[in-house]
Amino acid sequence: MKTLLPLFLMLGFTLNLSAQNPQGSWVITTPCDCQDKKEMTWQWTVKTDGTFEVDIDLDGTVEVTGKYWVEGNKIMVQNDEGCTAKGTYEFTVDGEKLWMDPIEDSCEGRKPPRKVFFTKA
Repeated sequence: MKTLLPLFLMLGFTLNLSAQNPQGSWVITTPCDCQDKKEMTWQWTVKTDGTFEVDIDLDGTVEVTGKYWVEGNKIMVQNDEGCTAKGTYEFTVDGEKLWMDPIEDSCEGRKPPRKVFFTKA
């Protein structure tokens, strides 16, 4: 039994790491002070190559691209154009939800005012 304990611990650690992987497509609907609507839906696609894309209004057009880095439960994002400052967020993947809690981000158009969640697309 003593020889199996390290295996179970390692397996549990590996499963926990894969559960915290932000890669995939995620959708969020946010309030909008737009003239023609009160909310906006975004799709954030986090790719395996360390890049991401954002499709605003789910119209098939990628409006924002950038890079990301993951360190533990923190994700750092940086847009390729516009506001290119790095933003840092604490994240948690919980089933079909990706929770994002802003730690530091000077890009007002990207930073939510509080912890929000995306739903798996």
